[in-house]
Amino acid sequence: MTPIVCFAIVAIIFSIGDLVSYKTKGIVSSLIVVILVLILFGGSLKILPADLMETSGLLTMIPTFGMPLILTGLGSTINLADLVKEYKTVLISLGSVLGLFLIGIFLGPLLFSREYALASLPSICGGTVATMLMGEAAKTAGRADLQGYISAVNALQVLIGLPLASFLMRRGALDYANKNLNSQNNILLNTSSQTFPLINNIPTFLETPVGHLARLSIFAVFADVLAKATGVPATITYLLVGCIAASIGFISVGVLEKGGAQHILMLATYAMVTESFLTMNFKEFYGILFPVFGMLILCSIGIVVVSYPLGKFLKLNPFLSCALGFSCMLGYPLTFAVAYEITKGISKERNFSEKEEQIMYQHLVPKMVIAGIISVSIASVVMASMIIPKLFG
Repeated sequence: MTPIVCFAIVAIIFSIGDLVSYKTKGIVSSLIVVILVLILFGGSLKILPADLMETSGLLTMIPTFGMPLILTGLGSTINLADLVKEYKTVLISLGSVLGLFLIGIFLGPLLFSREYALASLPSICGGTVATMLMGEAAKTAGRADLQGYISAVNALQVLIGLPLASFLMRRGALDYANKNLNSQNNILLNTSSQTFPLINNIPTFLETPVGHLARLSIFAVFADVLAKATGVPATITYLLVGCIAASIGFISVGVLEKGGAQHILMLATYAMVTESFLTMNFKEFYGILFPVFGMLILCSIGIVVVSYPLGKFLKLNPFLSCALGFSCMLGYPLTFAVAYEITKGISKERNFSEKEEQIMYQHLVPKMVIAGIISVSIASVVMASMIIPKLFG
């Protein structure tokens, strides 16, 4: 299993996932297909090595330079005038977290044990940081059983959150397309607000793919320094700096794709979020289904109960509102990946022009990523700090 062989296997597996997603018009997410393939041929049949993703070299891309480039590039698609409008996304994200917390804290102990209910909530609400906090507390308390359960919730919540988020976002995206884009004649009916760049003429040598990446990387470095100097989460500074840089004309909107790095970084992103399923077999999978998926389904109900009416109240498509609520079960980079996949799928299905696809992208992706930042980076950590002393003393 040389690196190129592993890379080829990973690419083939994800190509199969893309095929299924395309044939089902995005109803079945490509990542769900990939996860099942990895469990079958990885942990169950032992045909795929546990270090497949690592040997392929893809895992080194995201934590080193991939995530800064992706987030800063994503920031370039956020219009400054539109950014202030995302208060609805923030409210929906916080409301969804409150919904899953309340239903989990009151009904969870009645259906499952109090320990299972409390231990799962921060991981359902968030990602790695909350799971690490809860897992470390369980380990310190000598509760290896709860430590494994917490890790399982974190690993498996995607199986509930991903298909629900994909279905709901697709429904909301189709409603948006029907109301705002005339795909039949391929004519733009609605445009987003425009930016007013300070720089209109970029030197020709910086308009090449490498030039786009060079400019993008400079601002990613600046965002990283800003995060360390201010203590603001880097995910936020990357988005903010990318947004400002594009607004004043230093980088182009959609710079990552213009730099030719979009697809390889997306493959690396997918590889990173599915790696853990290579070591899971179906016996282990079945053994934890009841408490893990029971709490996930229960919390999903809490998310929908709050986010659907909240979306209507805020005059945001209620299906999209629910999808934003489920961002807590995905976290970055899956929040980005789901919105990106839905955008591409509908654009191909409706034969959208490049401009129409960009409008759809700007409508979906920033909302989903911002919702995930609010729930995963902030709310889940606060929830973990509240639950740890109650559960472990």
